[in-house]
Amino acid sequence: MRFKLYNPPAVQLPEHVKQIALVNRTIIDSSKKQQNIFESVITGESVFGDKVGPEDALFSFSRYINTYGPVTTVIPEKHRLRGNIGPFKSDPLKWEIVTKVCRENKSNALMSLEKFDTNSDAAVSAINTGMQVLNGNVNGVKDIRYHVMYGWILYDTLTKQIIHYSDEVVHEIATGVPVLSPLPTQAVKNTAAVIGEREASKFCSSFYWVHRDYYKKGKSAQFSVGVRRAYVNDWDGAIEIWKETAKSDNRKTAGRSCYNIAIAYEVKGDLNEALKWARKSYSDFGTKLAHQYVYTLERRQNNGN
Repeated sequence: MRFKLYNPPAVQLPEHVKQIALVNRTIIDSSKKQQNIFESVITGESVFGDKVGPEDALFSFSRYINTYGPVTTVIPEKHRLRGNIGPFKSDPLKWEIVTKVCRENKSNALMSLEKFDTNSDAAVSAINTGMQVLNGNVNGVKDIRYHVMYGWILYDTLTKQIIHYSDEVVHEIATGVPVLSPLPTQAVKNTAAVIGEREASKFCSSFYWVHRDYYKKGKSAQFSVGVRRAYVNDWDGAIEIWKETAKSDNRKTAGRSCYNIAIAYEVKGDLNEALKWARKSYSDFGTKLAHQYVYTLERRQNNGN
C-alpha cells in the first residue's frame, strides 16, 4: 500500500491563532541613515535591494502560508515600521503596537521581519575580474558571492509572548554580472522570495509518500471488512473492525489485525499507538512483517518525523 505520511510543522502555532498580521520592520531610522550608507559601501551591500527585498520576503511568506498553512495572513496597508535596516538590532515591538496592529486587522498574532541585511564581495570581484580583463583572459563578467542575514519575530497578542524567533543567513552567488556593476537588485529580490517561503514552511505540515506491506486476508470475514474500509481511507472504521478481530482465537488473524492497526495509526500520524500495536503483533503473535516494522517506526520517532 502506498500512502502519504505527514511531518508536523517545525513551529506549532497555538490553537487560538487563526490569522497573522505581517509587518516589515526594516525601515531605516533617520538617526542611523549615515551609518547605513557607510556600512553599505564597506560590505558591498545592495542598498536598494535591502529596501525592496524585505517587501518581497513579506509577500512571499504571505503567499506560502495562505496556500499551504494552517492559518491565514494579512498585510496591513500601513505595514512598514521603523526599526532595523542592515545589521542593526532594535528592541522587540512594544505590546501596545502589536495589539493595535492585530486589532485593526482582526489578527491573533503579528509576524515581524526584523532584519534584512545583504553583504557581498562585489568590490573584490570587480578588481579581480578587471585585472583578468586587462590580461585578455575573460569577457568582462564576474560572479558575486553574497549573503543575506535576516530575522523574524512572531508575537502572540493573547499571551503577550514571543512564540517564535529566527536569526538566520542564506548564501548565494550571482553569476554573469558585468564587471563594473554592483550586486543586481533582482538577485536580492529572488533570494528574498526564497527567504519568505523558507520561513513560512516552518509553520506548515509536509508530506511524503511511503510504501507499507499489510495483510489483506485473515481467517475472518470481518477482517476483510476492515481491509475494504482502509481501501476507502476510512482508517477509524478499519481500526474499529481490526480491534475486534485482534481478539480472535486464531493467532494468525489476531496478529495480522494488530499489525494492520499499527499501519492505520501510522497513517493517522499517531506513532506511539502505531509502535504499541506493531510490538504487540510481533511479541504476542510472532507476525513476520511486524518485526521489521517496529524498527521502521522507531527510526521515524528518533528522527522526529
